[in-house]
Amino acid sequence: MPSICITKHNANSRRAWTRSRSAASEKIGYTRTLPSRRRKGTRRPVPTLVSTLGHVNARELTKRQLVIFLDGIVDRGSPVTANSVYALLKQLFDWAAAKDLVPASPMAGIERPGGDERPRSRVLFR
Repeated sequence: MPSICITKHNANSRRAWTRSRSAASEKIGYTRTLPSRRRKGTRRPVPTLVSTLGHVNARELTKRQLVIFLDGIVDRGSPVTANSVYALLKQLFDWAAAKDLVPASPMAGIERPGGDERPRSRVLFR
């Protein structure tokens, strides 16, 4: 089976083919309107660890700064995400402490910010 290679020539002929198809469609009065793929509302930027604490060196991060960051995720209404971020940060700082990159893990002693997670109840239909 021959492989498909998109070159400048192929891309130009594809554009020309698209233009000819749309011109032919307009001649016969066929117009196709596609639904808008944009979101209806505006999205708020989600704060990340780098955007919030990116200016602080990892060795200088305090437990309090991490607790404030994780509580912000919970306050946003995402406790499960906060627990996932907690697990990743704990693993990261435990690894960094084991490799002697940071003096001690600032995640030591911090509890899961989102609390205990309950599994969703599911109902199977026939």
